[in-house]
Amino acid sequence: MIQARKSTSSTSELPGQDSFLDVVANIVGILIILVMVVGVRAAHSPRKPPDYDAAEEVQQDQLADERRAQSLLLDVRNLQQQSELMAQEALTNKMSRDQLQAMVATAEAELTNRRAQLDDQARRDFDIQASISASQAKLEQLTRQRLAIGSQAAETVEVVSLPTPLSKNVEGDEGHFQLRGGRITHVPLARLISRFKSAARQKAWKLQNQRVINDTVGPVDGFRLRYQLELLSVSVPSQLGSVQNGSLVRLVRWELLPDSSALGETIAQALSADSEFRRALKSMDPERVAITLWTYPDSFAEFRKLKHELYSLGYQTAGRPLPYGVRIGGSPGGTRSAAQ
Repeated sequence: MIQARKSTSSTSELPGQDSFLDVVANIVGILIILVMVVGVRAAHSPRKPPDYDAAEEVQQDQLADERRAQSLLLDVRNLQQQSELMAQEALTNKMSRDQLQAMVATAEAELTNRRAQLDDQARRDFDIQASISASQAKLEQLTRQRLAIGSQAAETVEVVSLPTPLSKNVEGDEGHFQLRGGRITHVPLARLISRFKSAARQKAWKLQNQRVINDTVGPVDGFRLRYQLELLSVSVPSQLGSVQNGSLVRLVRWELLPDSSALGETIAQALSADSEFRRALKSMDPERVAITLWTYPDSFAEFRKLKHELYSLGYQTAGRPLPYGVRIGGSPGGTRSAAQ
């Protein structure tokens, strides 16, 4: 390694300069040694005959790379020009927007100043005139809208009306259907009530030890009936004036539990010739059976279609609207259906 002699320096030179010269001298020495090693290796390495085909192929690749580089450079210049144009256009738009804002602010300030300079009567007149101008602009807008509406073809709306006699409570038999999710389902309420009566007679003895019984019967055609019984103490006066104490089993409430939220069939299916809805109606004489439709809010349109169909078949129809979350149910204190 070549060592560089430290040069003498005066006391006014910066500290550390000798160390820096030593580092530079060492780097130069290393570079000289590397050059000598490369030269020796090149002198002793076997020489290969020149490959003209490879050289020509390399030259063609270089030409292709140069053409691609020129094309990319041209694209970059085009993009740069477009970017400069867009930046200039954005700057122009910003300047125009700033000028408009300045003009609006100036006009508002001038309007405020002019209004402040007026007396009370002039201010009132000014406000009235401004209100009149705003009303005229609103009137012109409404006039244009009216003319536009008048030029459109009137839409024909068909209104289907049914005779609506005074409703009356259903005293005879009822056929029950549920309308939910746009689907109609026959509710086998009569069969479920029959099962409930049988079960209630069999389980009434349990009320000797407990005051309330909660139980379920079914399922029947996708519905179960849940009921609650209670034991009441009653006092009955006798003909001799004495009072006899006794007990009475009373139904508190019942409600239906559907096995699924997608029971029944759609209205289009129900109104077809061979549907479950039609088969259920075959067992219901329109002379003695009224139809009660328990309807949820998502099926009011289907209710109107079914009411029209039931009217054409001669049935009296009662609607029982139900809010979401409320099941079909009843109690001894409930009301009867009112059919039309």
